[in-house]
Amino acid sequence: RPAAAPPAPTTALATAAPHRALSRGRTRGGAAPTPTGGQTNRQVIRNALSVVCLAGAPDEQRRIEALTALDAAGDSHFVILLVEGITLSYRGVYAHTPSGGLQRIVGKCPPRLAEDQAGSLYKYSSTGRKFAALSGRSSFKTTADAISIEPKQLKKLLDAHRAQAAERRRGLSAGQPEPSRGTSLASTSPRVAKSEWNPRHHEL
Repeated sequence: RPAAAPPAPTTALATAAPHRALSRGRTRGGAAPTPTGGQTNRQVIRNALSVVCLAGAPDEQRRIEALTALDAAGDSHFVILLVEGITLSYRGVYAHTPSGGLQRIVGKCPPRLAEDQAGSLYKYSSTGRKFAALSGRSSFKTTADAISIEPKQLKKLLDAHRAQAAERRRGLSAGQPEPSRGTSLASTSPRVAKSEWNPRHHEL
């Protein structure tokens, strides 16, 4: 009687935690519509985070944190926040909201962003493993996989958020009711100034 074939070797891919087959709001017939009316780009964002933004051992913990938060989020169109400089650097991930803004799901970045606070827009190519700059603003809600922001603008937004948080803490300690968490920074934060830096000449 012939000997049984040996079991197939276990690969790193086989032992890795599988991506959810069905996320919240998704059916077996396909992805559910996102708040912006399109389909989720979750897998594209996963690829960009794993291969480009947070690739390698030094960023392993941040990569795990970002992918875990991405998988836990409901179906949406997601964008990665990149900080402009000599090169682009990862700062966090946002999800589009029905009201048209962006809500942070992970990262050290402002909890909310408005469309007019974004600088350049980018589309990620899983084949080319890089971001390509997009022209115009019409692709913000449905096509862009990443947005950039200038360091000075990022600092202003973070400072504004810290000031609001400190004011809430002072109000709570004085017995005042906590303000609605739906308040956006868009009404208090300055618009992003257009940078002269040409993103086409820099790849992440």
